[in-house]
Amino acid sequence: MIKSTKAKTLALSVFSFISVASFAQEGDKNVKQKVSDEKGNLSMITFSEKSTYKPSDSKEIFKNQFGLKEGSDFQKIKTETDDLGFTNEKFQLFHQGIKVEFATY
Repeated sequence: MIKSTKAKTLALSVFSFISVASFAQEGDKNVKQKVSDEKGNLSMITFSEKSTYKPSDSKEIFKNQFGLKEGSDFQKIKTETDDLGFTNEKFQLFHQGIKVEFATY
């Protein structure tokens, strides 16, 4: 009984991982993986090595990846370079020019 439950749990975990990974790759050569939190909100995007996006394409990336509607826009509010040399940018969501609290990426 215990082996059967463990096997089912493992199979479900593997299926879930494969489903998420294949969903992220459908139709977008720029994206390698998308990760969502427990509420289904997009929390991380890993871009493919073959991605044609440039750092200056942030508005296009947010529109394409988040499906932003008319009147919504992410604006860069902070840029930092960490100890490893990676540049980290923080963006704030605005809707019709009004800041959306706690909507940063």
